[in-house]
Amino acid sequence: MNDRVIKLLRVLVFFLILLPLLASAGSSAAQAGDPYALLDAVNQLRAANGRPPYQMNSALMISAQNHSNYQASLGTWTHEGPGGTNETQRAVAAGYGAGANVMCDENVAYGLNLSAQGCVDMWKGDAPHLNNMLSARYVEAGAGATTDANGRVFYTLDVCYIVGSSNPNPPLPPGTTATPLPTLEPFFRVQTVTPASDGAVVHVVKPGQSLYAIAEAYAITLDELLKLNSLTKDSVIQPGDELIIRTVSPATPTLEASSTPTRPPATPTRRPTRTPTTRPPASPTPEKSPLLQATATQVPAATGDVFGNVLLIAVLLLVVAGVGMVVLGGVMKRSA
Repeated sequence: MNDRVIKLLRVLVFFLILLPLLASAGSSAAQAGDPYALLDAVNQLRAANGRPPYQMNSALMISAQNHSNYQASLGTWTHEGPGGTNETQRAVAAGYGAGANVMCDENVAYGLNLSAQGCVDMWKGDAPHLNNMLSARYVEAGAGATTDANGRVFYTLDVCYIVGSSNPNPPLPPGTTATPLPTLEPFFRVQTVTPASDGAVVHVVKPGQSLYAIAEAYAITLDELLKLNSLTKDSVIQPGDELIIRTVSPATPTLEASSTPTRPPATPTRRPTRTPTTRPPASPTPEKSPLLQATATQVPAATGDVFGNVLLIAVLLLVVAGVGMVVLGGVMKRSA
């Protein structure tokens, strides 16, 4: 065997090993967020119970897909579409029935990376949802699935029939016998209860009620309801079960009266303030000194003394003038 043949065999073996892995990956991708996988899983359940498959209807596929997209935009499940529309109104708006009178019902669910089969298994644990999947009344169906940014997959199954159609129940495939539907208990719509005096709300499950319907009636999310009751999305509830909707509200502290009566602070009594009478300050009365005070008496200067002073000044002026003339004369002689 030459090298070329050996290389070809190795490549062939490689692809034989890789092919199952690719197939399983494709199947896994189709199971999460694939509306056709959801419809297939429902029809497999119908076949296992002797029911004919639902016929896929393009208008119902559009209606269901639009509703899954709407739920993803809200981040939770709901049976009400934009403007409060129900599944029948949305199916008619998508063109189902071409104006005829139609009847529809709906299953919805969402979960993190929830597969189509996991969604069907979840619905099997709830009587109304199981009835919609195994109903002998409905003929056509549409499925929707979308995944949000958080990896949560939102599923919708709409099942419908046209009122007055000639063949509302298609015949079973040859060689098959119908398996009777599970006996369904009466369905009671969820009626909310009045909170207790402490604010707690506890709902008693009635026949036919589901976790989804209870959460929707009390305007809480399914995750909140499951967390309050330590349940999972796979939990099955039974009539008579008590579900906590709201815990006890925190108590408001009550102010107790003190044993010692509290007296209001006494208002001080204002007493009139005496205004001091302003009296002019008393002028001190000069006291008489025991010693006699001397009175200054002006003594006129003697006339003789004045004359003598004038004479003295004149003599001095003459002396100064004479000395000046003597000095000046001596200076003139020297210059000559």
